Amino acid sequence: MNQIRRCELLTLDAHLRSWQRCGRRGTPTIPEGLTYRTVCPHHRAEVARIRAAGLAERLRWAEEVRP
Repeated sequence: MNQIRRCELLTLDAHLRSWQRCGRRGTPTIPEGLTYRTVCPHHRAEVARIRAAGLAERLRWAEEVRP
């Protein structure tokens, strides 16, 4: 049985007070060191734009990447 992968990107809640995991279905497409982050199609382009702007350190992920 395949494991369902969920988007690891953290986003602000509607009140802009706390971070929560997106949780939509996604695929491991964002390279991060020796591994890949799982991102949903909704956030894939957004992450690419943020990284292209040199702001990758501002992205928040659900857990730390461990090689």
